[in-house]
Amino acid sequence: MTIKSHPQLGYDELSKYAELNVRVRQAVLQHHERGDGSGYPNGLKKGDISLFSRIIAIVDIYDALTSDSCYRSRVLPHESADVLMGDCTLNRLDLELVKVFLKHIAIYPVGIDVMLSNARKGQVRRVSPDFPLRPVIALYSQNENLTEELDLLRSPTVFVTRVLT
Repeated sequence: MTIKSHPQLGYDELSKYAELNVRVRQAVLQHHERGDGSGYPNGLKKGDISLFSRIIAIVDIYDALTSDSCYRSRVLPHESADVLMGDCTLNRLDLELVKVFLKHIAIYPVGIDVMLSNARKGQVRRVSPDFPLRPVIALYSQNENLTEELDLLRSPTVFVTRVLT
């Protein structure tokens, strides 16, 4: 399949430039390898995949998910985070690297309106960098005023079901 040949083609092309660090070429070659051996082009497992490649894999997946393509429509950042975490549970991605990545992106930007699993509508007020999927939400009253805050970290049975745009 042509798409699966691009890591090797990229590596081969970059190999023409001796001044380019070997780790960069290696990262290009391995960025579709997965920790469980399901990736390509060589089916490497976690210990054989370079750190740079494992980092680029996370960013590449996130970018693919949050961008429109000819294959599908983009998904929202929190949905992408769920996919990344799911890949961690399947040992495809490095959990510690995904956690670091998620600390540095705005999954639920402050000020965005969300719908919660308890059928309440709210607005994101604060996001903890250590728990970006569990923000503090200011809840809307029936007359659309913001009322009390709900810390999702302290309410484990309530979660964001939808971002309201």
